[in-house]
Amino acid sequence: MLYQWKAFGEPFAFVKVQSAPGWDQKPGWRTWAKLRWFQGFSRDMSLSDGLRLVGHAAVTLGALALVWPCAKRLGWGYGVYTLAIVGLPAMSSKDFMGMGRYLLAAFPLFLTLALLLRERPRLRWGVLATSLGLMLALTVAFGAAEYVS
Repeated sequence: MLYQWKAFGEPFAFVKVQSAPGWDQKPGWRTWAKLRWFQGFSRDMSLSDGLRLVGHAAVTLGALALVWPCAKRLGWGYGVYTLAIVGLPAMSSKDFMGMGRYLLAAFPLFLTLALLLRERPRLRWGVLATSLGLMLALTVAFGAAEYVS
């Protein structure tokens, strides 16, 4: 923020950019309550659009659910770090889109998930099979020029 203030005279330039027309992620209760996410669903929406909206939300909620086990297993430092890495973009996103790339920085969650799955071999195989199926489906969708994010 200091750099933006010195270079551009605008310490909160990122807030201005988020509020730009077409992006429409102005901070406030509409964004925090995810009203745009709920409004995105309609009867004439394609199945892939619905799956994408639900998928991003599910990944976000799954990551948030792993924050507490992360803090318990790896310590409060990692817990606070992952809460910030997951919570801040989840709160500021109007529809959870892009959360996948933000969650890449939440590496302690991947270790926590691995530790949890180590204790449950059947669930581990289920998660691996589901991941494989999703990877193949998304690869086919990408090859068919579908929007995959």
